[in-house]
Amino acid sequence: MSASRVARRYSKALLSLCNSSGKTETVLEDLEKFAFIISEMPAAAEALDDPSVDTETRTNTLKKVVEKLGISGHAASLLYLMGERRRLNEVPGVLEDLKERLDQAAGRIRASVSSATPLGAEQVNRIKSSLEKSTKKSVILETSVDPTLLGGVVTKVGNLVLDGSIRTSLQSVREQLLNVVQ
Repeated sequence: MSASRVARRYSKALLSLCNSSGKTETVLEDLEKFAFIISEMPAAAEALDDPSVDTETRTNTLKKVVEKLGISGHAASLLYLMGERRRLNEVPGVLEDLKERLDQAAGRIRASVSSATPLGAEQVNRIKSSLEKSTKKSVILETSVDPTLLGGVVTKVGNLVLDGSIRTSLQSVREQLLNVVQ
């Protein structure tokens, strides 16, 4: 998912504030808390952006949520501003874009690997070092299990998808056989 233009704008402004104050990690953690709540409780997120709810009620509800989560500083200010403008649905995009900007500045890249069964530590380290070698960047690797895969792995690095799954290999063989038969 790519962040929207609005999310990128908020993220860029927030990053410049964070860089001047040196509280980037705290802001990132605070936004992750809020984004988690939004993703786990979509009804609450909709209520915070609902135009039929009066502004004062929305603002008070948002303040309670922010205080309950222990969010303060730049993250709280951003959430209040976004709440006032009914843009809280953009928080996950702001968070995504902020992470991308921080990774880019630090020379890091995020990658994900899906496999049919859990990967061992050695396999994860091999994949990570291979990706670091090919991208010439530090790699933050997330692993997941996808039971729909027959075997092999599917690796995603940015917009690039490296599909080493058995299903894809079998489809390729099938297409080659069909081309030979015709």
